[in-house]
Amino acid sequence: MKLRYLLLLPVLVLAAPMLAGEPPSDLLETGLVIPAKGDPVTTRTTLDEGIFHVITIEGTFIYDHGERGQIADAVYEEQDDGSWQKRFFVSFDGHGWPPDSYDLENHVYHYVVKGEGRPMSLRIEDFNPLDNVGGLNVTIHRAGPVDPRGER
Repeated sequence: MKLRYLLLLPVLVLAAPMLAGEPPSDLLETGLVIPAKGDPVTTRTTLDEGIFHVITIEGTFIYDHGERGQIADAVYEEQDDGSWQKRFFVSFDGHGWPPDSYDLENHVYHYVVKGEGRPMSLRIEDFNPLDNVGGLNVTIHRAGPVDPRGER
């Protein structure tokens, strides 16, 4: 039984870097910013059909300018008491979903996406985007034909 555990440990260690916040090394796109005002932005990169990609979204924006608790990121919004509440601000081709790994302290989120042979549209969804300021930074890495999250 101990031998079986030792054999599984290297697999867990190999899977940990992506889940711990380090995307694959095949960088496809950087410098893309999702504007906080709610305007959609399209990736310059075509996400290859059937290939997995890791989209990293990082940073914060002001979502309630002039109010207490006005900071938000891709997944959380700051409350008036300084706590953070989950709220999925970013949509991918019109759909929101939770990140596959995240670091709230540094506001970094990784999403694993299977390409459909076209660029992807990203947007910050908010009820009142007119009082938003700033944007979120996007980086896209090619992960390959195997899902980096493991078997799903």
